Amino acid sequence: MNQLEEVIKRAKRDIELKYVYVMMPIPQLQTLLTGLEELQRELEEKDDAIAYAMNQIQIKESHIRKMEESHEPS
Repeated sequence: MNQLEEVIKRAKRDIELKYVYVMMPIPQLQTLLTGLEELQRELEEKDDAIAYAMNQIQIKESHIRKMEESHEPS
């Protein structure tokens, strides 16, 4: 993409953002921002839960490997 296309794309995006901020009443913006913050918190909680679950799986896999190794004939 050349520089002109990038400038045009950025200008269009800036205009759209300004339109939303200018045309949307403040309470609606606040509600929108609050909703986005709540979604962000939910995503972070789910990411934490997934990371915890993956860690538990790794611990259990390691434990299983150690048990298998200890039961292998020498």
